[in-house]
Amino acid sequence: MDDRIDVFVRCWPQSKLRVALAEAVMERVRMDRDARLWVIVPAGVVVKGLPQDAAVLRAEADSFAASSRARAEAVTNGSPIYCVLDDDQLPVGADWVRRGADLLAPGLGMLSSWSVNGEVLQRPSDDPELFYPGSLGTPCWVRRGEAFAELPPGAPAADFDLRLCDMLRRRGLYFAFASSIRHNHLGYEYSQVVAGHWGA
Repeated sequence: MDDRIDVFVRCWPQSKLRVALAEAVMERVRMDRDARLWVIVPAGVVVKGLPQDAAVLRAEADSFAASSRARAEAVTNGSPIYCVLDDDQLPVGADWVRRGADLLAPGLGMLSSWSVNGEVLQRPSDDPELFYPGSLGTPCWVRRGEAFAELPPGAPAADFDLRLCDMLRRRGLYFAFASSIRHNHLGYEYSQVVAGHWGA
C-alpha cells in the first residue's frame, strides 16, 4: 500500500533564478520517501524545468493563491493530510513531510514549518513544539476537507494569507508554526508578489 503524503509545489517561476530555486525544491521533495510530488502551475503559463515524473496540475492564473490551494484540495488522493509549499521553500532535515503530518493535531487547521531565514520570530507559547502567529501561509500541512474547503474569494496574493487565517479563526480552527520543522525560504526578499522587493 502506498502511504506517501501528497506534496503540492506551487510553481510559477518568472526568471531563470526562480526556475533554479524551483528545481531545487522539487528535487528535494522527490528525495523524501514519504512524499508524492505534485506540481501546480498557472493555466496558460509555460513552466520549464518540471520533473518528468511529477503530476502537473493547472490552476487559474488570476486567482492563483486561492485556486492552487483549491486544486490541491480537489485532487489529493493519498493521506487525509497533505502539504502545500511554494517553489522557493526548501525543506530542511530528514523525514520533513512525515514529521509535519504527524504534528497536525485535531483542531489545528494549518501547520507550517518555521523558516531558518529569521523572517518569523518565535513567540512564547505553553507548547514547546508549536507557536501561534497572527497568520501564516505556506509551507503548510492541512487536512482534506478542512482548512482549504472554503477559501477567501478574490483576495489579492499579498493579502491572501491574512484573509485565510481570519476565515480559519471564524471557523474555530487555529494555526501554528512547528519550531522543530524548518525550511529555507530561498526566495526570502526576492518576492514575485510583494511590490518593492527585488522581484526575482
